[in-house]
Amino acid sequence: MNEWDVQAGADGEGLVFVSDAEGNPDIRLRSFLLNKTFSLTSNSFPDYSPSWLNGQNRLAFVSERDGNPEIYTLDFMPDLPLGEIPASEGDMEDAVSRETGDGFGARFDSAPGKIRQLHFYIADEPACFEWRVMTIGAGDKPDSIAASGDTTPTVTGWHVVDIAPIAAPHPFAVCIIFRNDRQPFIGLAERSLSGAYYSLSSGSWYSSIASYYMIRAVVEPESPARITDNGAPDLFPDWSPDGSTIAFASSRSGTMDVWLMDFDGMNPRKITDGTGLNTKPVWSPDGTLIAFVSNRSGNNDIYTIKPDGTGLSQVTNDSADDTDPVWAPDGEILLFSSNRSGDHEIYGQRIVSGAVQRLTWRSGGATEPEVTTDVFLRNSGLGSAEGGLLQNGAEEYMTHDADVSSTLAISLSSTKAMPGDSVEMTLEISDAQNLGNLAFEIAYDPTVLQITSNPQVVINGSTIGAIYPDIYPDDFGIVQFNCVHPEGYNSGGVLLRLSVKIKPSVQDARTILALENKSAYAVDLTPLHTQSQDGVITFYLFTGTGWVTY
Repeated sequence: MNEWDVQAGADGEGLVFVSDAEGNPDIRLRSFLLNKTFSLTSNSFPDYSPSWLNGQNRLAFVSERDGNPEIYTLDFMPDLPLGEIPASEGDMEDAVSRETGDGFGARFDSAPGKIRQLHFYIADEPACFEWRVMTIGAGDKPDSIAASGDTTPTVTGWHVVDIAPIAAPHPFAVCIIFRNDRQPFIGLAERSLSGAYYSLSSGSWYSSIASYYMIRAVVEPESPARITDNGAPDLFPDWSPDGSTIAFASSRSGTMDVWLMDFDGMNPRKITDGTGLNTKPVWSPDGTLIAFVSNRSGNNDIYTIKPDGTGLSQVTNDSADDTDPVWAPDGEILLFSSNRSGDHEIYGQRIVSGAVQRLTWRSGGATEPEVTTDVFLRNSGLGSAEGGLLQNGAEEYMTHDADVSSTLAISLSSTKAMPGDSVEMTLEISDAQNLGNLAFEIAYDPTVLQITSNPQVVINGSTIGAIYPDIYPDDFGIVQFNCVHPEGYNSGGVLLRLSVKIKPSVQDARTILALENKSAYAVDLTPLHTQSQDGVITFYLFTGTGWVTY
């Protein structure tokens, strides 16, 4: 499985990316709000190059579904699921049935889309029953029937009902109405995911308490809108900050150039002059410049240009391949990928001074940087410093939030180690104010490091902490941590301790323990902003006469 073309939501609510997990490149959403991944597109032709319009949850992307690379748009909701949506989770704990005419139901909330399948877990006595998709009305109970039909399972287990796709009401209920007394029996699961379950008796719906019916709904995403229709390829769309304009690359004039068009595909206009190949346009945060890749000087470098086609300026000037530009949130730095040191790695260059900083040192290289207001992503989602440049193992922040409420920092018992050594890591929080919930991930390279023993969760007062994975040694690459403080945490201190071992086969010059996917909320669920400092370990190399630093 391969994943690429990562785009992040500006507020850290998730990532959109391209995946061939189902055999064909499609666009998927990783929702940090739901902690789930689901497909936004699904067809037999490639979909790629997503661009997320910040604040409006609208996507522009390239699809070949009509035979030629064209640009499409699609609205989506990162806080509501798509795909297979379960009403409950866990093993079956019990089974229930009812008399003829009575029934059960579960509530579902989904993003806009079409319901195309229903799943019911038949625990015993398989028999004909009526299925219904219903709207939710007064009293938060099933109201009118949106679709219905009969189905006859013949075996126990999950019974799949294919239905003619219908627009998913928001919210909706999936129900079973019994055609036979006490047949079939429907499974009850350990835990609730739905939030509402129903029982039908004598023609009236009632709330059902602690009955977690094993029912699922499959909701496919809405069809996207095609906004270009040209015989030449249209590629690399990127939204302007206000959502009124899309920059893209196209050879519709005979050469590959940067073009602009209105949000609906109207009023296309070329802004580069036809010299060389001009691709991968990206808008600056204030909308005054567009960075792009061009080989007009003989090799790929990064350039900027104004939206009216004036003010062409060369940003990078190196004999290597400089590509994948992306702006830092303050508009003062361009991040890009370059092979100027061998493999492609991520670099940052300040627009005014021209100062260049290498940001990644990874075995196999790193490409496609992406930035949100508080997360810097690399290599399809693995994180580096939170919005910061790494400099001598520390951070130089690109941006500073005025409302930063706390700092997360990784401390290491040693920042220099030999292959085979173990290093103790401590994670501390400072300046917490009324912190009610904190969740984050520590990402590390599993080809370089291994967590050798169970992390020690250090909690204060009434804080409740949880960590995943829960079995060690582990080299999964991610440690997930979540803590809840019902009364509000207003202090600082150690949250977590763990031991990491440097694998004997390590080849990297250095590696990063990166804090990413942070979410922090006050007791009243108001979002809190945090800044963080990652941990960097530099390795020694045995030369035959002794250990020296790379």
